[in-house]
Amino acid sequence: TYYTRIGYSEPITDSLSITIRGSYEWKDYDNTKSTFNQNASSGQYSEFNNLLSYGLMSKTRTFNPGASFNVRKSKYSGGMTLGTKVIRMENTSQYDGTTTHVDKNYVYPSANAWFNYRLSKSKSFYMYYNFDVQLPTAAQILPVVDLTNPLFQISGNPDLNPTKNHSLHLNYNNYDYASKSGFYLYAGFNYYEQQIVFSRVFNPVDLINRADYQNINDTYNSYGGASWSKSIKREQHTFRFDIGANANYNLNKGLTNNALYEARGLGLSHQV
Repeated sequence: TYYTRIGYSEPITDSLSITIRGSYEWKDYDNTKSTFNQNASSGQYSEFNNLLSYGLMSKTRTFNPGASFNVRKSKYSGGMTLGTKVIRMENTSQYDGTTTHVDKNYVYPSANAWFNYRLSKSKSFYMYYNFDVQLPTAAQILPVVDLTNPLFQISGNPDLNPTKNHSLHLNYNNYDYASKSGFYLYAGFNYYEQQIVFSRVFNPVDLINRADYQNINDTYNSYGGASWSKSIKREQHTFRFDIGANANYNLNKGLTNNALYEARGLGLSHQV
């Protein structure tokens, strides 16, 4: 993996600036699996097994031009970056004597924003938003059947689309470092506009699970929590009290035997 970036920043006022930048990233991936059967005469593992061997190669080139706006004041600061990701992905597989090419071109927006507000010396509020796109891997997108496990066969899906995720994080801090007392609140939400999941179909005749990768929409996970600290000094002794609570709630989706299912989860925990 190689990455390079160049940019130019220009102040508009004493508190506002703009930055123009462009980045270029190139990734190369190579995964070759060679399996040999035992030769009955020599006893050596020298006979190449086509069905249990494969080669996966992937080249990804990403160009990301964008512009950032940043503001800094005595009580608050913030920024926003907007851009475009232009992606070229070339995938090649060599399997059972056949070479397959799956090439993809993607154009997606890139965006993130942050804001920090200081209410006082010990109180502050922070927010961060990000939009992210994650490409499928070579194994997920190339039509190669992995027969390593004879009862669980996995193949790629050339029609697979990338994962698209929106994430938001918030926190509020009210902590006095001098007295080592205060509390902290945080919350976050991750929304998957589109996601890659495992799809499995069981054949009751030959007892084989055949799986590939599919896209589903509209899943999410969320989290939040709070913590409180208090230090009390009595003569030469200091007593410290800490208590906290955390929660998370999520919606997951999947495919089993070509049927879509949903799973919701709630988690609660505490610290004392």
